[in-house]
Amino acid sequence: FFSNSTMGSKGTSICGVLGFLLSLYALYVEHQSAMNPNYRALCDNSWMSCTRVFNSEYGSLVFGVSNAAWGAGFYVLMFFLGATSYIRLTLMLAVMSCIGSIGLAYILYAVIGDFCIVCASMYVVNFSLLMLNLRRYAKLRARPKTA
Repeated sequence: FFSNSTMGSKGTSICGVLGFLLSLYALYVEHQSAMNPNYRALCDNSWMSCTRVFNSEYGSLVFGVSNAAWGAGFYVLMFFLGATSYIRLTLMLAVMSCIGSIGLAYILYAVIGDFCIVCASMYVVNFSLLMLNLRRYAKLRARPKTA
């Protein structure tokens, strides 16, 4: 799968897996809390609540689809793009995910007024994707051009 890849491409795929697992957990919490109003996620305590964040009006910002579902799809895509030479596309998607993360972090802290460790972990994954793919892109640009 990674025969001619760099550490950045492996890192992109690893981040894709981590992000996908975080998204799956978020989807699980959303489902469990919809089925049982008394459900308490592992990430819920007296000073933060992932369940409250996921179930807020901001938990499904695009077309009424859960942000976690969009994230799961995004991270699957990044997993597979990590093993390709589509570095510019992967970098563009990483930039877009970071812009989204900044917006969602603002909503989380300033609007909802809560903290979500799962959300914050996804933000870390997204910025890791950006750093890894910036490095991949810099290596691509530094490579001598052949005629």
